[in-house]
Amino acid sequence: MGGTTAILGSLDADGRFEVLSELRTTPLAAPVETLRQAAGIVGDSGRGIGAIGIGVAGLVDFDGGIVLKAPNLPTWEGFAVREEASRLFGVPSVADNDCNVFAAGAVSLGEVPSSGLWIVITFGTGIGGSLVLDGAIQRGRGQAGEVGHMSIQAEGGLACPCGSSGCWERYAGREALLAYYRDSGGDPEDIEPRSIADRARNGCGSALEAFDRLGAWIGRGLANINNCFFPHGIAIGGGLTGAMDLWEQSARRRFRENAMLPVWNVVVLEAVSSTGALGAAVLASRLLMGREDAP
Repeated sequence: MGGTTAILGSLDADGRFEVLSELRTTPLAAPVETLRQAAGIVGDSGRGIGAIGIGVAGLVDFDGGIVLKAPNLPTWEGFAVREEASRLFGVPSVADNDCNVFAAGAVSLGEVPSSGLWIVITFGTGIGGSLVLDGAIQRGRGQAGEVGHMSIQAEGGLACPCGSSGCWERYAGREALLAYYRDSGGDPEDIEPRSIADRARNGCGSALEAFDRLGAWIGRGLANINNCFFPHGIAIGGGLTGAMDLWEQSARRRFRENAMLPVWNVVVLEAVSSTGALGAAVLASRLLMGREDAP
């Protein structure tokens, strides 16, 4: 359940995954209605289900199955998503942060190594993060990995829906790119990153400047993460990675300036929007198997 899209998928007993549907999500939609819509689609598919896994864009109490905070989905805050999903679908369920389920999917596909410390970051409507050690998600006390909300501009930082200011995702997320484009004289009617990327690749100065500014902030944030963890690697995904050719040079330059040990080991995960849904299904399968990493 992301800030703009939800992917529904099915994982069978042989490990085959299939996307069933894609739903548009809106920040103010009632979460129970979204779950009812999803349950209807699953019911219409005729599939027998054993468990449900759900990833939500926000802070999720993994053990309790409650959404604690969701800046981009405010109506989900305080929602007992695991309990409600179990009631609607009639099977056990598990809920986690959307980047955590994305990371679980990437590990299951072999895109994130199952050994070493890896930081998985998704760049999209917001910025999600997950800590993966030897293939297992590290949640700390339950909500570790919210790199998008580390304060990266302490003085006069932009206000964030999370209640803080200067958060990284306010400078290196989707809305930031749109703002940079408008500020540099770009067409205010062009509000999609993909169209801005197309213009940049055709030599549009406003679009190129927007991606250069975006890359600088991405690089600064990656340097902070590198300084804190010095991981074996940083794996990135999400919509904005599709335009990495436009911002990578700027990001690398700022990374070199800010990283104590500027070893750039950033890998791009395959741009598959269903990876998060696959990861949620993997958590559901672990729940059925009684694994320790399921509540």
